[in-house]
Order: sequence, then structure tokens, then C-alpha cells
Amino acid sequence: MFVVWGTKRTVKRLGYAADFCGICRDLCPTRIDRVGAASHVYGLSVGSGELVGHLATCTDCHSSRPIDPATYRELLPRPSEDTTELVRETFPDFEKVYGERLAIEASLRAGKQIPAEAREALLREPFLQLEADVEAVCSGSSRIDKECVIAILAMVLAPIGAGFATSAVFPDEPGSSPAGMVALITFGAGLLGFFSCLATSPGRWIRRKVLPRLARSLHPLQPEFEELDGVHRQLRSLGMRIAKKLTPARIESALAQLEFDPGARTHYDYSRAPRPEAVVEER
Repeated sequence: MFVVWGTKRTVKRLGYAADFCGICRDLCPTRIDRVGAASHVYGLSVGSGELVGHLATCTDCHSSRPIDPATYRELLPRPSEDTTELVRETFPDFEKVYGERLAIEASLRAGKQIPAEAREALLREPFLQLEADVEAVCSGSSRIDKECVIAILAMVLAPIGAGFATSAVFPDEPGSSPAGMVALITFGAGLLGFFSCLATSPGRWIRRKVLPRLARSLHPLQPEFEELDGVHRQLRSLGMRIAKKLTPARIESALAQLEFDPGARTHYDYSRAPRPEAVVEER
């Protein structure tokens, strides 16, 4: 008798707080989760497991990052639509902690320049935050997406159709079955196609789930191709997977499809953001 046991990742929701999301570039309701490594038997976890860390997940873009839950005064059982109240109850020091960043975002929304050093850091930030998602999907098992489902259906149905078509054109002769041979060859080709589709599913997931968030975060900066290429080269030299999976040209193409509206509604009123002189450079 085989007993399937080991450890598995467990996630326990602790509550909600207000925090700044580097992808949305805004104050957002944030879900705080406890991540553990628990023993399991046949997939059933035994307890919440040993603490691995805590994650803060933006409820708007669903991007996650490590967090110290002590950052917040308290956590609410559900996210509040009133972010002002959410800040007051969960993160009253929000403006003090993020004062410089809020000033930078206010400057970007006003169309003002920011220092080159701060700009370079902001260009790198979303790559660094999204690297964990890319690393997870590339290191884990392949995902079954719609292309894989289509490949499975084709692998099953195509041999049947090919067999019937062959039988209609070339009736079976004694001692031979051309329809069966064609069906077998078609199934083999479909099987190879399915495995190829499965192997490339992480790349498609990254283009569909990670690239839009990356472009969303970079767009307010309106980066030139040379800037993107420079940051991309730096991150690629560090061996980061996101830089290997997404080229500057593909990122630039995603950026071109977005329209930045500096007057769009946000969760935070940037007109009252602190504005340190060291952060803002007038045009």
C-alpha cells in the first residue's frame, strides 16, 4: 500500500488593509495572507503548517508581494469601499510611510519631470515585483489553457475523422487497414502537438497575465525604447526570468495599446500629496 505524504503550501487569509500597490501605482485595498508549509497525507493538510511568510495581494490587479503584517494597525475581515476609512483603521501612517512616493506619483500625474535616479528605480520596480509570478509559473507544472484544451480535442477527434475519411476513399483491403494507419499517425501528431502546446503554456500565461500588469505600471512613465532596453539588459544580466520571457519590443507594443489618463479616478487624492523639493523637478 502506497501512502502519499509530504509538505504542501498553505495559504490562510488574515484580513484586509490599505496599502500602496506598485503595479496600480495607487492606494489599493490589499488582502493579507499567511503562507505556510504544512504536512499532508493524500493532499489533506495537517494544520496551517510552519510559517513561511506573509503576502500582500492587491485586490485590483491581484499582484502579490512579501509583507510584514506588523505594518498595519489592524486587519479588517473584508475590504472597505471607502479607502479613506480603510487607511484610518488599518494603516494610519500611510502618508508618512509613502510620502516621497506619493509626491512622485503626483508629479507624474501633473506632467512634471522626476529625477533620473528615481525614474530608473520606478522602471525597475514592476519587473522586480512581477518576477515572483514569472518564477512560479516557470518553475511549477505547466498550465492547461484553452490552447491545450483545443489540442486535446484535436488529438481525440482528428484521428477519428481521418480514419473515416480514409475508409471512404480507400476501402480496407484484406491484410491491411489504411484507415487505422492514418488514424494512428494522426493521433501521434496530435499527441506531439499537445505536448508542444503544454510546454509553451507558461509563455502564453506570462504574456496574458504578467505583460498587461507590467505595461499598466510602466505607462505613466512613458518610457523610451532605449530606457526599456537598458533596464531589460540589467535585469537579464542578473538572470531574471521576466527579462528572458518578455522582450523590450513586446513591452513597447503593449505600452502602445494603453492610454494614460492622468485625471482618472484613483483611490487616493494626489492633489494633497506631500511634495518634497528633493523629489520634484520642474520642467
